[in-house]
Amino acid sequence: MDQAADEASPFDTDLERGLTEQEVSASRAIHGFNEIPSKEESAWRRLFKRLWGPIPWMIEAAAV
Repeated sequence: MDQAADEASPFDTDLERGLTEQEVSASRAIHGFNEIPSKEESAWRRLFKRLWGPIPWMIEAAAV
């Protein structure tokens, strides 16, 4: 037996058929869509991240 079938067997899942539309709708109603919410990063944080690290430090040290 292959690995995918071994892992799916405890969950009573049919790897050939997949989920029905009703199962998908029920799962989405409970858990929502399979999405990762995007985080908005401030301009200050983006600037700080660009200036923080060994290369920017070497450039700053060379400028002094």
